[in-house]
Amino acid sequence: MNGAGSVSPAHIPGVNPMTEDAQPRAKRRKHRCMFRDGKGRWWLDYYTPDGKRRRKLAGNTKGDADRLLRQMAEYVGSAQQFTFHADITFDHVLPSGQKLQFSAAEDVALHRPGGLYVEWTGDLGDRQFWYDGKSVTLYDPSTPFYASEAAPAQLDGMLEKLLPQLHFSPPLADLLYSDPYQQVRGDIQYGFDLGMNQVNGRSCRSLAFVGKDIDWQIWIEAGPQLIPCKLVITYRSLPAQPQFSAVFTDWDFDPRIATATFTPQLPAGTQKIAFQSVASAK
Repeated sequence: MNGAGSVSPAHIPGVNPMTEDAQPRAKRRKHRCMFRDGKGRWWLDYYTPDGKRRRKLAGNTKGDADRLLRQMAEYVGSAQQFTFHADITFDHVLPSGQKLQFSAAEDVALHRPGGLYVEWTGDLGDRQFWYDGKSVTLYDPSTPFYASEAAPAQLDGMLEKLLPQLHFSPPLADLLYSDPYQQVRGDIQYGFDLGMNQVNGRSCRSLAFVGKDIDWQIWIEAGPQLIPCKLVITYRSLPAQPQFSAVFTDWDFDPRIATATFTPQLPAGTQKIAFQSVASAK
């Protein structure tokens, strides 16, 4: 997915900062805590149903966490078309070290092999992105400019070209590949299965992964559709460890997407400029 030391339970929402012995047994059964030891290994502290405390090395991604991640990726990646909405928050770190949080909303419409539309509306600006199997177009509605470049006929090839050649990638782009698992698996060092949680009234399986430079957690719906419910990324190697989070809703794998959706709709008089200029505009 796009800091060393442990986290105090007092800073984790839903975890009572009382000492463990003072916590009711019912709460202790559900308590889980991840921490890193002096050798850089990640461990999971948890309680069994009978209230006994256990600790295990959490370095095996060949278990449930990896299996569920792969199943979700196969489900989403094999779909010929889909739409979804995501409510997003992200941090911006000032030179002083102060961390500010901003919000955005993203709507995605995808049709393989060569159709993608992404609309981003946020506190720091809006963007519209079109891909029609022949070219990619990026537009900032706050300016009279757009950018457009020729693109490969397959969506995967287009996504692979965007970042290295055009210095741009749509948020949540890993979910748009035909093999999302391949995009994220290489960076994973450890994986955890944290059990069932509720996300906006949906029962979701919570998985946490540790990469070289980022930590990330994903909630996958525990139903017939193995879709992401929520995603949180912590950029551990960056100052102040900023976070990016997305809560997914309105997944539709049988949408009626008009062909015109993937054709750029630009106001009259809009001028073409370099792709990077639009991607970085504020």
